[in-house]
Amino acid sequence: MKAQETQLKVILEGKRQFSIPLYQRRYSWKQKEWQSFWTAVRRQYDLVLQGGESLKRPTHFFGSLVVHPISDQLSGLSAFNVIDGQQRLTTTYAFLVALRDLWNDPEDKERIHESYLVNKWEKGDGRYKLLPGAHDRSDLKALVDGSADQATGAIGSAYKWLTNQLELMRAELGTIDFNALELAVVTRLEVVDVTTDANDNAHRIFQTLNSTGRGLSQVDLLRNHFFMLLPTRADDAYESHWAPMESSLGSWIDLFLWVETVSRGEGREVVPRDRVYAQWQEDLAEIEYDEEAVYAYVERLARSAKAYKQVVNPDDVEDAQVRLRLARLTEWGSNVYHPVALQVMSRLQDGQIEADDAARSLLYLESFMVRRMLVGTPTNNLNRTFTTTAGQMASRTGNAFADELRKSLSSSGKYWPNDTELIAGIAVEPFYKTQRATQRQFILRRLEEALPGKEKPDWLAADFSLEHVMPQNPTAAWIKVLEGSGEDDPSIAHQELIHVLGNITLTSENSVLSDHPLERKQQILETSVLKLNKEIQQTESWDRSTIDARGRKLAELAVQVWPAPLDTTDAAEGDWRTILNGVLQFLPEGEWSTLEDLAELTEVELRTLRDYLTTSSVAGRERVLRADGTIDTTLPWVSSNLAGYKSLLVAQGVIEDSTVEIAPQSQRVAPETLARLASGE
Repeated sequence: MKAQETQLKVILEGKRQFSIPLYQRRYSWKQKEWQSFWTAVRRQYDLVLQGGESLKRPTHFFGSLVVHPISDQLSGLSAFNVIDGQQRLTTTYAFLVALRDLWNDPEDKERIHESYLVNKWEKGDGRYKLLPGAHDRSDLKALVDGSADQATGAIGSAYKWLTNQLELMRAELGTIDFNALELAVVTRLEVVDVTTDANDNAHRIFQTLNSTGRGLSQVDLLRNHFFMLLPTRADDAYESHWAPMESSLGSWIDLFLWVETVSRGEGREVVPRDRVYAQWQEDLAEIEYDEEAVYAYVERLARSAKAYKQVVNPDDVEDAQVRLRLARLTEWGSNVYHPVALQVMSRLQDGQIEADDAARSLLYLESFMVRRMLVGTPTNNLNRTFTTTAGQMASRTGNAFADELRKSLSSSGKYWPNDTELIAGIAVEPFYKTQRATQRQFILRRLEEALPGKEKPDWLAADFSLEHVMPQNPTAAWIKVLEGSGEDDPSIAHQELIHVLGNITLTSENSVLSDHPLERKQQILETSVLKLNKEIQQTESWDRSTIDARGRKLAELAVQVWPAPLDTTDAAEGDWRTILNGVLQFLPEGEWSTLEDLAELTEVELRTLRDYLTTSSVAGRERVLRADGTIDTTLPWVSSNLAGYKSLLVAQGVIEDSTVEIAPQSQRVAPETLARLASGE
């Protein structure tokens, strides 16, 4: 390997051609990089104009150019593959074309053209001194051949930007010394020219130079790695498999490579997105000297990409039910489920499962996410949940994939709410405040479509949005309704009811409905095409009982729309309930605990514990307070009768009287005391 510092003039002149190999990324410099290039050119131009001592000042170091020689052709053309430096070299060529096009002197135009841009006597592709990759090639050819209007890609954009800078410069200075500008570029932008030996592995050198991935995407690095291992079949692999895959997936290609990695399991499910290339290096290490095996790997990857394309764009999926399920998952607006969905579609594509099995699997994924949202489960660990599930499913064989997936998602550690938990959660959770507005609309649309009746709404025909029946900003009339329904504190009742599912609907008349009383809203909703709104139109009142009743009906409908997990209750799960019941029953008089301490004691999720206490009349649950000793009014058994609840706490000695808002910390049961109670001491 030879390295020397030299001028661009030395590199560009003579019968030479620099080709950008297939494994290189496309030309990707943007205005930020063009501006840096132009700033360096302007600075050197000023020095050339000044002449004399100014020319002794340091030149601009433009970076390195690493090239690998290709066998000389019979014509004597020296050909090289550019291993590193294509962005700098391509930008320089675009600038030299702009310089040629703006230079008025015909002889100088021709000299620039023949000295730096073309090999005059060569034919075909050999005529061009720079030959970019397939995606950029037509752009540069159009520029060199004088058809700049046909250069519509990234290189064409660089040419137009640089041309504009030259024109602005001419307007600013009145004239440009083009000879000085030429010298500034070809003699004062210096590079380190590194020419490898013909026997060196160019791909390996590229990999070494970019081992940190700095400036390169995981796709760029992985693309090179594959072709490094395909010395005789690189062109075939690129044209037949890799290029179609990248073209088909477009911007999804980066995410696909991560999804494909984690979906294969065997420990890969924990690989972060910025470590995909490192993982693939490990995977390919065992076969890197077997070119046929590497080629087969590329084939398999391209086939997996076809399945992934259906996950992100299901329009071309053949089976109607599978297409519908994928479309709904896409509508949900998240990609956390992709690792499992890729497994589903890959198995369907390969004939390992039937379409019905695939459709049920996708429905289970939808149900898992929707049910968790409806009971207010945080999404922060959902990504890991699905990658873990994908890893578990990777080794499953047979045609009962949907049943196995349902079983995996039903395990207690993943928390897929059952019917009881779902109904209880819908009754109290602030649906309007959970996750994204698009996902809340998705749920209401699905519930609307599930209601009896042949008519299905055209969701694109109107701009539907979420609407509170009882408004967020209650008027005096709404407060009066709550007072008349027996609420002790209408303001607290409003806060408890306002965002629950039973009080939320869909409408295209949101701005018109506003904070109007129920009667006026009913008049406006008479024209609504949604079955969700029929009950609202017909009700005589809208208070806690009405909202609870509507919420219950929607919850029962949700149970039908989104399948429940399998019942995985076992002896161990029964034990924690026994422990909890015993501890709460035998709490010393006047003492209290928290959901967090009880969850730690029983080793179950906070959500699971809360839902169990909500749906089961466990003696002693009234003594569960917040950690600071205040009453948790979000708990259903508290909010349903706050005054009565306070009276119970007074009777049990937790607080002195009903005016007290905070129980003493001295009466909070310590975790070690809870443990002794659990052991029967």
